[in-house]
Amino acid sequence: MEGQSVAMDRDQQWLLNCLTATLDPNQDVRSFAEASLREASSQP
Repeated sequence: MEGQSVAMDRDQQWLLNCLTATLDPNQDVRSFAEASLREASSQP
């Protein structure tokens, strides 16, 4: 995806950041990202 101009809205950018963070080697970062995704998935 490098080098391509892909227009993303704020929600898509947030989701991408969270999904990327779930792969982080830092357990605290992963836990926070997973909690954020869980909370967001419960929103209407």
